[in-house]
Amino acid sequence: MANKKISDLAAGSALTGAELIEIEQSGSSAKAALNGILKTYLDTLYAPAQTVLWVRDEKSSGTAPQALSATTWNKRDLGTTKVNTISGASISSSVITLPAGTYECSAFAGAINNITDSATHIIRLYDTTSTALLVQGSSAYVGATSVPCTNSIISEGQFTLSGTKNIELQHWTSAANAGGKAASSGSTEVYAEVYIRKIS
Repeated sequence: MANKKISDLAAGSALTGAELIEIEQSGSSAKAALNGILKTYLDTLYAPAQTVLWVRDEKSSGTAPQALSATTWNKRDLGTTKVNTISGASISSSVITLPAGTYECSAFAGAINNITDSATHIIRLYDTTSTALLVQGSSAYVGATSVPCTNSIISEGQFTLSGTKNIELQHWTSAANAGGKAASSGSTEVYAEVYIRKIS
């Protein structure tokens, strides 16, 4: 058959998915139904976008963050949902609800020293349904006069949930502190953030 441009070919009838095409398998030619091959190809080429939940503590410019009580795990404010494409996920009153699955995550939250002595602080993602630690953040320090405001960070973490769970971003500090410092730049203040990606 002479080579022809696709545009020169006569129109074919609608595909049923039962048409056979030739494939190479284990070094030999074999036949396979078009529907199976096409499905595999399209599933790979057009894989679903990653499902994520991205929430923040956002406040208007100049608005102070929440106060943090000393030597207790404070629930951080997470009142702004930036993205939520995880089926079954939601957030209410700064409590994240996630369905069963395996997740990767990152988070941060700030603290500023309100006292004359230095203080330490740390964040965690905590499963309040099962009372279980999911991911712990970095230990951080705020000085009395130097380094007065720092972030505790979860740069990368992973956890698996066996069922639907309620999760909080919690913040412990050794002394009563504020959860950050307003920049008053005219832009939105961001004092805490959680980014969660469902991987299975």
